[in-house]
Amino acid sequence: MTRQQDMDSIVGTLEEDIVLWRILPGERLVEDVLMARFDAKRHVIRRALDVLERMGLAERLRNRGAQVRTYHDAEVTDLFAYRSLLEPSAVALMQLPPPAEEMAGLE
Repeated sequence: MTRQQDMDSIVGTLEEDIVLWRILPGERLVEDVLMARFDAKRHVIRRALDVLERMGLAERLRNRGAQVRTYHDAEVTDLFAYRSLLEPSAVALMQLPPPAEEMAGLE
């Protein structure tokens, strides 16, 4: 695996952990812990944290390292409002009943 693939894999795993609340908002993302978990060098972990920060999932605090970003009530309300606008359009685009090959892919 290349370094880029390693970093992409780390980002993907951490993103999933954050989205599924296995790592909670406000929880610190300690470089040494992540290095041990992913058996990766510090610069790879730092690049992964940079990507998570650009994605809005993590934030860097001066002299404290990185942590999972916390969302304010207004931001959560806005996210649910956007979701309620997008979901009906997504459902309207769905082919019903779904093709058999799509259903097979879900099993």
